[in-house]
Amino acid sequence: MRRNQGYQTFFCPDRPAPLKILKRIPELLAPTVGKAGFKRAAWPMRKMDKMFQMAAQSRKLHYAFAYRMLPLMLFGDHGMDVWHALGVADTSGPFLREAWERTARAEGLELFEPEGLKAKFRAGEERDVVIIFMPTPIAPPEAYYCVAQYDRSENKLHYYTIEFSSRLDGSKRVVLGKTLPGGQRHNLGALPGADLEMGLDEIERKSAHLFPFRQFE
Repeated sequence: MRRNQGYQTFFCPDRPAPLKILKRIPELLAPTVGKAGFKRAAWPMRKMDKMFQMAAQSRKLHYAFAYRMLPLMLFGDHGMDVWHALGVADTSGPFLREAWERTARAEGLELFEPEGLKAKFRAGEERDVVIIFMPTPIAPPEAYYCVAQYDRSENKLHYYTIEFSSRLDGSKRVVLGKTLPGGQRHNLGALPGADLEMGLDEIERKSAHLFPFRQFE
């Protein structure tokens, strides 16, 4: 993957202007969040609610933002507009903060300052990514990074998370997860640590179907 090539190399030449995207933040978030909370019709709610309960020690807003809000927006009707908003430096910061605060309000969750929350775009040979840097996780299953990947050959978005996890004996570990458009989440295996470059390399390997998949445990 080529590093730090800049958003000007992005695949879509007629992308909306950053200021135009900023003005559309309420519109982009409206299909995801409403007064009654998340619109969950297409998502397997029993599984999601069970996972939410299992995350008892995590900060609910941190969890909801990484595993509900971001994938719902990216896989929704305005998914590519959300991608653009995250991929442009001028819009990603305000967009993320607005989404963070609306997530807290919609779900009635405790709001805290999202220190370190930001997004960066990277161009690749076949797949481009937007990396969302999450506030430092303090308990499983909070995420270190969320990665929205655009595959040009498939014309599809994919969503990955580099997650703080734990083993059955309570010891800490880091895993790579993937969320599908229907809301299903898959554990793609352990990583040796919360290293962004290692995580991106593993995402690229799995996207390119490079077998055998590496095992780090």
